[in-house]
Amino acid sequence: MPPSAAVAVDPDIDDGELVTDPDAHKLCYLIKRHAPAAEEISTPSRRTKRARVVASVTTASPKDPNNPFIPLDASLHELPEHVALRYELCKTHLATVQTKADAVLHDADKSVVADVTEYIAKVAEYDADFYTTVPVGLVLAGANISNHARLFQHLAKHVDTTHAGETVTVSVTSRDAGGIRDFLRCVVTHVMKQQRTDDDEDEDELTAPAAVAGPSAAKDGKYEEQAVLKLRTANTLAAEGVVDKRMSYDLDVLVDWYRAQTVVKRIAVIVQDADGFDAVLPEAIRMLHLYRDRLPFVLLLGVATTLPIFNTKLPKWAIRMIDFKCFDVLRTDSSLSALIDGIMLSPETPFLVGPRLFRSLLKRYNAQTRRLETFTQAIQYSIMAHFFANPLSVMLSPPPSIAISDDHITALRAIPSFHDHISRQLDLAKDGSADAAREVRALLTSRTALVSFVETQRRALFETFFENHRAAVWMLEILQNASTTYTLLTPKRGVTQMYADAISGRLLKPGGMVDELLQFTTKMNADTIDALAAAVDARFPDTHPVVQMKRRWNIEATKGKAQHLKLLAVIQNDLRELFTASLGSFEDIPFHELFVFDEVALCEAAFAPLYRPAIERALMTPETYLGTRATCEDRLEKPLISYAYALYRDSGQLVNVADFWTAFHEAVAGRGANVDGAEGDAYSAKNTVAWFYKAVNELQYLGFLRETSTKRKDASSVSILQKLVWDGL
Repeated sequence: MPPSAAVAVDPDIDDGELVTDPDAHKLCYLIKRHAPAAEEISTPSRRTKRARVVASVTTASPKDPNNPFIPLDASLHELPEHVALRYELCKTHLATVQTKADAVLHDADKSVVADVTEYIAKVAEYDADFYTTVPVGLVLAGANISNHARLFQHLAKHVDTTHAGETVTVSVTSRDAGGIRDFLRCVVTHVMKQQRTDDDEDEDELTAPAAVAGPSAAKDGKYEEQAVLKLRTANTLAAEGVVDKRMSYDLDVLVDWYRAQTVVKRIAVIVQDADGFDAVLPEAIRMLHLYRDRLPFVLLLGVATTLPIFNTKLPKWAIRMIDFKCFDVLRTDSSLSALIDGIMLSPETPFLVGPRLFRSLLKRYNAQTRRLETFTQAIQYSIMAHFFANPLSVMLSPPPSIAISDDHITALRAIPSFHDHISRQLDLAKDGSADAAREVRALLTSRTALVSFVETQRRALFETFFENHRAAVWMLEILQNASTTYTLLTPKRGVTQMYADAISGRLLKPGGMVDELLQFTTKMNADTIDALAAAVDARFPDTHPVVQMKRRWNIEATKGKAQHLKLLAVIQNDLRELFTASLGSFEDIPFHELFVFDEVALCEAAFAPLYRPAIERALMTPETYLGTRATCEDRLEKPLISYAYALYRDSGQLVNVADFWTAFHEAVAGRGANVDGAEGDAYSAKNTVAWFYKAVNELQYLGFLRETSTKRKDASSVSILQKLVWDGL
């Protein structure tokens, strides 16, 4: 975008004179958001009439360059310490969420990683002869290829840790290997780089050629010539001053290395996206099979399709050379449930995702991504947005480590949930409650009492609310598993489906899920009660209140039909009290706005942005995004493309270039008239025509219009610009 708000052309520059501007040839410019140095403003240039003048740009830059957070509300006086505290809290919570997410994702792949690692360890048991097939592990990781990279990264790390140097892992993707030579080069290079030592690094380092010609060079026959020139280098096996002239894709290099060492017992080649190796994979299998009697290869293939479909991609001669074993990666909702249970319902995560935002994130997960990492990143973005956009989020510090200003106190007393709490306490005071009256008086007059009350509500939310809702949700899952109705007729609802309704109190509505399961408890037989008690013992720790509630039932001493019916009534009443006390709404907690983030529109604009409104807004009001304004009156207020786009919006589908230029010249020249006694010489037709062409070219580059022509009756043509995407604006 041209910096028309900061750059102007001196009218005294002679025609044909060379302007020594290093950016003169560029089609686009980037306006930097920083204030110029003092000498750039006060000290005039030695060639005042020959140089371009840069206008002063003012912007509110943060005092701490390492802190991207800034004060947001002018009415709320935030010290730099407050802004820094918000940023530190944000980083702490993001790290906590990432740690918990990594643990959940690690547990999700634990079983398949252990099986594959055990399979790799058995490669040493193969007989090393020419007729031995290549061991291949087919990891059926599912259609979501975005999960493959993390899975195989976890696998490679686990193999390196478990086998302690006995196994060398090499990861190859379709982007790294466009042909068989590239594939072999990646294998040889990665193995030699992993095994070199500090002592012989200078002699034994296998340097892969940089910038080898790609497929475009292969099409015009230049690939071989360029590859030979680049591969004829000293290939790291210099022994006694003799340079090895073998190619970097020659597996004999690995053979010599393998025979000279005694530590490595197997080489695991991991292909993350085997479905993209349709042309390379058969030849790769053939080469690994040829060297099977000299190198202990094991091949791991990440398959996104099914086994029958993958078999059709391999020729029969390639299938005869391999001995494969399948490993199914079961991707179920249990991983997402564990992620929600470990992050969003954990007291260690002092942040609550609101029900509307959670439904939006879950809908996006089910319909588009199906990726746990993306879901975790969405939660982290919500945390960042909450701490960035809410100045009162400093109250999440337990307790606030810095002094709270009077503006913070005023803002806290203006929160709607605090008003509701005061109204309820006033109603109690009218009924004669002296404690309620004293609490209202203290909250409205004492800042110490208010800060203490906020801290109390924070603990109530993160220590009691989360724990109670987790216990209630777990108990609902246990009852669903025991209920024949939910097993055969009604789909079960896990923590993923119950989270939004649980924190908003909707599970307690009449005729809802809780009432159905409580009705089921009146029909349980002795075996179902025993199964229910065993599930409670397996899910909850021994000291949990739910386990203590189960012990009060005294199931072992129940005999006879009368005692059984009495036991069912006790179980129903205890569970009803548990659900009623635990499944309340977060909106009932005062100051929940400080700890709950439920802005759906803000997150959807980031996760699924609408490009057209953003581009239109940037072109019409560029100062919104640039954050700058010109301080000199003799400069344009907007970039040139903004003036052209404003005229573009007012035109029809076909735009006459001459009319477009006339309107553009009037709009731009009118901004620079009567400056320093001159009649807008800097905005004359000679200068503005260049600006016009630049603005039109930028609109054309963005895809707004294209150039065409229309012939008249007298055989002359007229230059016409036609709108493309944004027709009818």
